Amino acid sequence: MFWRWYKQPIDNNKLTLKQAYKMGEMNTYKILVQIKNPKGGSENPEGRYERGDVILVAPADKQFSDTEKDIFLVIRMDLTPKQAEILTLALSKDTDQKGEDGRLERESLKRRKFYADLSAIGIADDDEQGREIEDKIFKWDILREKDIL
Repeated sequence: MFWRWYKQPIDNNKLTLKQAYKMGEMNTYKILVQIKNPKGGSENPEGRYERGDVILVAPADKQFSDTEKDIFLVIRMDLTPKQAEILTLALSKDTDQKGEDGRLERESLKRRKFYADLSAIGIADDDEQGREIEDKIFKWDILREKDIL
């Protein structure tokens, strides 16, 4: 009865934040978020960070430089380790082609799969000023998953 204990390997690209929430204990992390709108509009969307994209997930004691704080939004957030791991994945989809390992290859559509809802943080649509919000720890419910077009 080997099949009873066999588990399919987890595909991080298909995990939702809600599924990843069930994988581990909550920890506080610092999240670096793109706050400026990309220049050039929608040209080359897979190669650019969009407003609200999670750029980096770091330990809570990480000290960002003044330059990083001027350019990006830095927030603290409670996440499980698996949520922290998947936040910086690209938005991609399976193709019809198989790779050398026999699995379907993935096509990258956008630089990030997840973004922070800046209005839920209290940041206006026209506010592009970088900063660090130190007095609040956000929950993962301010994060959103982008749709595959």
